[in-house]
Parts: sequence; structure tokens; C-alpha cells
Amino acid sequence: MEFAVDKNVKPKRMAILSIGDLPSELTCRPLAVVAVLGLDVPTNPVHTAVWESFTLNRKPDRAPLNFKHIKEGHEFPKAKPKRSSYEWHVPKGLLKTNWLHKHASEVPAVAVLFYDLDWDDLLWNEKRVDCANKLENLRTNLQGRNTKIALVLVQRNPPLPGGEDMLATERAAALCSTCELAAKSLFVLPHSDHLFGYTLRLEKAFYEFSQGYYHHETRKIKSHRDHLNKTTHQLLFVRHQFKIGFLNELKQDIITALKHYKQSYANLMEVRASAANMLEVKTVAGFINYKLCRLSFLLNTPLDAISQFRKHIDIFKSKTGPAELSFEHSSWLSKQFSHFGDLFDDAVKQGLAATQTKHPGFYFQQAASHAIMRKELCFSLCQNVMEYPSPDPLEGVEDMEFFGQRPWRPGSQSIEPPDPQRENKGIQALQYKEAYTVNHSTIIISLLSSAVSQFKKYRGPRMRRHLMVQMGEEYFYSREYNKALALLGHVLWDYRSERWQYLVSNILTTALRCAYLSASVQDFLTLGLEFISNWIQSGTEEKSVVQNGIQKVLEGNIPPPPLPGMTVDKEEIEELWQKALSVSNEPLIFTVEMGSIIPCVECRMRFVSRTFSADERVVLQIHLRAKCPQPLKFSKLSILFTNQHYNEQCEISDETSEILGEARNIGNSTSLVLYPQKTKMFTFSFLASVSDVGQDITVSAVAIQLGKETRCCAILRWPAAGNESIASRLPWSSNMTGLGDESSFTQLEIQPTTKIIPRQPQLSLSIEHQPPVLMHELYCIHVKIENKEINSVSNVRLLVDLDEEAEDIVRQHTSFSRGEEKVSSLPIPCLDDVVADQLLPGEKISEEVFMKVNNLGSRIILIKVTYDIEVEVDNKTLLCHCTREEKLEVDTMEPFIFSVNLLNMKCESVQKLRAEEPFLLQVDVISNTSLALSIEKRMLDLCPEVKTTDEDVVSNLEE
Repeated sequence: MEFAVDKNVKPKRMAILSIGDLPSELTCRPLAVVAVLGLDVPTNPVHTAVWESFTLNRKPDRAPLNFKHIKEGHEFPKAKPKRSSYEWHVPKGLLKTNWLHKHASEVPAVAVLFYDLDWDDLLWNEKRVDCANKLENLRTNLQGRNTKIALVLVQRNPPLPGGEDMLATERAAALCSTCELAAKSLFVLPHSDHLFGYTLRLEKAFYEFSQGYYHHETRKIKSHRDHLNKTTHQLLFVRHQFKIGFLNELKQDIITALKHYKQSYANLMEVRASAANMLEVKTVAGFINYKLCRLSFLLNTPLDAISQFRKHIDIFKSKTGPAELSFEHSSWLSKQFSHFGDLFDDAVKQGLAATQTKHPGFYFQQAASHAIMRKELCFSLCQNVMEYPSPDPLEGVEDMEFFGQRPWRPGSQSIEPPDPQRENKGIQALQYKEAYTVNHSTIIISLLSSAVSQFKKYRGPRMRRHLMVQMGEEYFYSREYNKALALLGHVLWDYRSERWQYLVSNILTTALRCAYLSASVQDFLTLGLEFISNWIQSGTEEKSVVQNGIQKVLEGNIPPPPLPGMTVDKEEIEELWQKALSVSNEPLIFTVEMGSIIPCVECRMRFVSRTFSADERVVLQIHLRAKCPQPLKFSKLSILFTNQHYNEQCEISDETSEILGEARNIGNSTSLVLYPQKTKMFTFSFLASVSDVGQDITVSAVAIQLGKETRCCAILRWPAAGNESIASRLPWSSNMTGLGDESSFTQLEIQPTTKIIPRQPQLSLSIEHQPPVLMHELYCIHVKIENKEINSVSNVRLLVDLDEEAEDIVRQHTSFSRGEEKVSSLPIPCLDDVVADQLLPGEKISEEVFMKVNNLGSRIILIKVTYDIEVEVDNKTLLCHCTREEKLEVDTMEPFIFSVNLLNMKCESVQKLRAEEPFLLQVDVISNTSLALSIEKRMLDLCPEVKTTDEDVVSNLEE
């Protein structure tokens, strides 16, 4: 709730506006002012409830009114006497500074007096007179104004239906007569449970009153038109049309308001603009343009708003005004774009559909660009201004009568300055304030931040990154180095991956300077290691300074030398670095992921073979190539495996390089120094663990350590997939020299994984059998094993099984056994037994394996022999598990095929026989095996009358 100040207190001065700023009354929604008098809000609960019913919970569907609570004794702004003639009147400016505030907040369209009075009040006559006096005082206070006056009686009881309360009707007429008030301006507000309903009715009536007031005000202003001429009163044409537009906004007639604002803007274009009044013209043009664009968005015509804004910028972009104050023009342009961006963004929040090519972000970006230009012009124009002039030429700026005018020549419309000396001092004062009181970086960062948010929302990643770089640079200029580092580090990754060499180099230089000036040790070392790479576009001298600085920091000598071109306070920098390294008593150890930055050292790792036998050494080669201007010394080289068991076996440090080189067979070189553009290879060999036979051994990373772990240490780490790092995708520029053996290095194949295969067996395995395999037969397979190893073997196991690809139905009808007596009727799908605990060199064993098959078809039998053997490798005994296997493919068939025919005694085939008639039975037996002979012999024993035609069988039987 708002309360008026005491009448003895001087009115508040106008808020000082910067170039391009807008008055708050211009940016908010204009609402009709309703002055509320007679309510004792702080002490009277009934009055408090009445006031809150008008002011709280004002939703968009309620009447657009601005209720102002006025204390007793408050004086409204006095109305100016009506001008009788404009013949000799020469306007001194375009738009008065107090007019907007006066009509948006101080001059009410409706003044409402609330008075506690019931129709049956015992003191009716006395209160009636008192009420009339209060209304008379209100009319006197508003003398010269057309403000509508209304009276609201706050009563305890609700009124009776119309016409039934004769007392109320009679006294209402008497009250209107005494107060000289029209009956339609008298209202009753019962304080009951339905207070809010009565309030809404009153609001509607007040809104209708306000419509009449603003309609009358616009007609009064229009009546001046006949007295004006464009030769002398061109400024008044602009002013009056603007006033009519604003009053129509208060009236909520947006279309009519837009029409008059357009006319005001057109009239402004006819005003003769010079260096003397250019700021005033641009200021008022900015006001009117803002209104035109805002109302166009409200009317859902965004293309009209964009068109108007573009026209506005095209008209004024070249009208800079005085050259000494050209930074003001950039400031004004920046504010124009910023205001339009805010309008556009508000329209989007209200439901307007923006696109990827048309959204507020472009306007915020342009606003930031003009703000940057403003800063550059300030540096070039204001650097020589060292003191503020005296007396102050800007004194009284808060009391200026017209927007956009200079305080040292108020109301002057002449082309030439009336006082050149005072004009020069005024310009000097503005330059001084621009140079020493304006934080340009804060303004630029705010605009860039708004633009970044918009481009992120509308998916413009490249533009967003470009703006973030600009933000980082502004943070750098404003000495907020940590924020600059955060932003620049965020975008560096994208520019690296997209191979923007020039951009990466520039951003990296700025980021490195931020790290140095903020004494961020880790960032300085990380960025410095990236900066010294020959892919970065910078001089060799500058890179050498950075590399020397890195070495000094690692050795504990701080601060490092500044980059060439930097001017720093040595004492301040030394204090910062000392504080940074003394924050914790523990040493500073951090890891630099070389696959994510532009590396100053490249690494390629490869196992010399894709497979290694379990009884031979695994050989791993590490190739390191320096791409920095000076030799790089490191203190440790470590290979990290997915199986950490091998980590300790592949490590070398400067203290133990010679010992480790001999003990661990580290080949080629044990010197931990990398020379520029030279490749150095380190070879590691080790024995694989028995548990890793059949498994892969994988290098997860390679790491070299710079510095000592006791004070400051940077661990450079390359991922195993080195070919996927940023370095492998970087193009080599033609201006890079001294690439050395780059071609041979890049051709090295990266092989971070090898497989450990079992030792090759020297044991022989032979298989004997006699096909075919008959159904239900115990088919015998002779397996012969001979030890051809030079040592004895142990734990010799025989595995007989079907091939892995055998179908389930085949497995269900196949069983195995080592002896005929052990064959089970139940299927035993796999035979796995120890056939010998130990087998001496040259010793042989033979095993019979029986297979029983219950269905036809072919199958593949896997016969595998495994054993353990101890072998000696480099004076170390290894227990190796060896395997020899063979596959046997067999077919299964029926053992016999029978055919039976019935013959008579004449050996003729018959189908039927008579009783007691002799017959012959012909049985043809087709044998698939020699076993059929014994079966046929058995048949002859059982039936002597059988005759056979198989001569071989007969001869065998005779034998």
C-alpha cells in the first residue's frame, strides 16, 4: 500500500537517467490513477479490510486501476493556468521530465472520499455537513483539474432492495444536495461478508469515471492544435501527440495510443536536429520507439515491432552528435537494442513464437557490441581527462525540465552553444564520469549473459560459445580472473575438438594470463603445458618463457615469470603465489588428461604382438614425442593396466632408472628427458600371470610425472585409445617447422590390448576307430597319448564330448564311457577323467572310449587332453596348463535291414494260403557289418530247414 508524504516535505527529485535509459513510468503498464481518501488504514480494521479489498490480489481480469492512498492534507500538483495564445510562445524542449510521473502517479483520474456514515446514524446532520466540507476541500485541492470526484459511504449493514428503504432514499438525496454531488457519484459500501463483490462493482464504476476523465484530457490537448504552426511549434506537435498517446494508454485504448505515438514519431523526424539538440531528439525518439514496439507486441504484430525498430536504428545509427561525446551514441544504441531485446523476450514469455533466426538473443548481442564500442571510444577519448572541472557543470541535472538536455544550457534550442567555455567544461565532466564512474565490463557482461541465455534456449551453440569468449575477455579486463577462467575453459574443449587453431590459440593465451594473475597453480600448469605445444600459434620465445615458468613452479620457485607483454606488480603477484601454495601443507598433485587438451607430448603404446604364449615374455613399447620448444624432463613413467597386478612391473623413475632398466628389461633408453621433435621409445617386458591365460591384457593409460611428489607434481596421463584423442585429429599447419620424424610417429599403430594364449603343447594325441557307428552299439574309440615334452607332465585329463554346436536332441541320445562295463543306460553326455597323475618324457598310454548312440545322423566328437607342466623362463619356473584337442566326425546307421516274402512250394509269391498247405518263408537280410555272420549262424541253429543263398555265409558256417 502507498501513502503520500506530508505536504511540508519537498517533492522528490527526478531520478537521474543515463543515456538511453527509460523512465519507470514508460516501461510499466499505464493504469488509471484513483486517489483514495478518508481511510484510516493503520488503525481502523474496517478501513484496512476495505483498502486491501481494492489493492490485494489484483488479477488481470480486474479493472486496470492504480489505487493511491492519500493522507489528509495532501496537496495534488497544481494545474497550470490555461494559455490564452501561442503566438509568442517558443517551446524550450520536447518532453518535460515531470509530465509522465505526474499523470501516471500523482494526478488522479478519479478521487474517491470514503466516509463512515449509516442512514440511521444518530449524528446524521453533523456528519452530513462534515462530509460536505471534506468534499469541498478536495475540490479546492483539485482546482483546475477535471478529476472525477466520488463519495463512498462505509456502512455496517447491507442496504435493502431498491426503493424499499425510504429513509435511505431521502437522506441520499439530501446528502447529494449538500455536497453538490451527482447521484451517480454516490456509492454505498457495506462492510459485510460480501465486501469483495461490492468492491468489484465500485471498481467498474471508477473505471468508467476514469474513461471520461482521460477522454476529456485528450480533447483538451487536441484543442491546442489550431493555435500551433510547424515553423515555431514543431516541438509541441511531437509533445502533444505523445501526451495523447500516453493518455489513451491510461484509458486502455491501445490501438488509438499506437496511432498517436506513430504520429508523434513522424513529427519528431521533422525536427531539425543538430549537434546541440541531438541527444534530446534521440532520447525522445527512444521513448516513442519503445512505446511503438511495446504496443505492437501487445497487439500481437511482432513483424511491425521489428520493422519499426529497424527503421528507428537506420535513422539514428549515423547521428553521433559531438565527436568528443561519441561514446554517448554507442551507449544510446546499446540501450536501444537492449530495450527491444527485453520487449521481445517478454512477448515470447507471453506466448509469441520465436525462431532460431529471429529471437531476442540477436538484439542482446548487438547491444553488447555497441557497449564494447562505447568502452573503446571511452579509452580513446577520455584517457587524457585527469580531473573533474570546477565549478560542476553538471550541477542541477536532477532538476532538468526536459529529457535529454544538457544541464549547462537548459531550454536552449540554438544550434551554437551559448557559452563555449562552459560547453567545453561540460564535455570534460561527461568524459571524466564516463572514464572513472562507469564500469563498462559489468554492462557488457550483463548483456552478453542475456544473449548467451537466448542462444542456448534457441540452440545456437557456436554463437553461444563466441559470446562466452567475449564474456571471458570482459571478466579478464575487469580483473575477475577466476570467472574468466571458468568461461574460457568451458569453451576451449569445443574449439579444440572443432580444430579452430587461431581461436584456441587466442583463448588459451587469455586463459593462461588469467591463471597467472590469479595464482591458480593447477590451471597455470595445465594451460601452460597446452600452450607450449607447436600446434598453438605463438612465438617460440613466448613458449620458452612459459615452459621455464612451468619448470620453476614444479621446483617450488615462485612466482613464474610473466608472459611477454604483461605488466604486473611483482610484489602483488609474489604474494598471491605464495598464498596459493601455502594454503595447504600437503603437496599439490594433480592429473592432466592429455587426451582432452592440445598435448605438448604425444604418446603411442603398442604390444609388439596381438598374442603372447603363456611361457614367453609380454613386450610393450611406449613411444613419447615432445612438441615443445625446450627439452622436457620428467621424473617417472608409469603404465597403468586394467589388471593392476602389472602396474609395478612397468614403471620407471629417475632415481631407479638404471636398476629398473636391468631388472625389468626396459629397453632402448632409461633417460627421462624428451627432446623437441624427437621420439623416444621405452620397452617393457614381463611375464603374464597364469590366471590371465586365455584373457586379454589391456593398458588403460600411460602417465608421466613432472616434478616431485613431495612439493608440486603434475601427472600427464594419456588414455589407452590414444588415436581417439584431440591430438590425433589436429591438422598440421604449413607454418610449423621442425616436425622431425612426425610421419613415422603418426604411422605407429596403437595396440593397447594383447591376448595371453596357452602354451603350445608337445604331447601327441592319436585316435583309432572303425566306422561306421551302428545304433545301440558300443562303438570303441582308441585314444593314444604320448609325452613328447622334455619334462614330465602331471594331471593328465581326457575329455570326450560332442562339439559345442551339437543340437540338444543329439546330446540326449549320445553317451560315453572309458570301459565297456561302465556304460550306463542313462545318457552321459561328457566324459572327463584323469587318465594319469604323471607322465614321464616319452611315456605312452592308451585309453578305450566307448560311445553309444541311439539315433541316426552325423556328429562331431571333441577329444581333448589337458595337462600341467613346469617350464623355466628367465630362471623362473612357471606352471603352464596345456591343451591338445582333436575333432572326429562320424556317421550313425542301422546295423541290419530285413525283407520277408511268403512263397508256395513252387517258389511263387502268394498273398493267401489254404489250411495245412506247406509254404516257404523267404528272409532277405542286408547286413551293414561283419557282425551279421554270427547272427545268421544263430538263425541256422534255431531253424535247420533254413536255406541260405549267401555262399560266404555257407562257407563260413562250414568252417
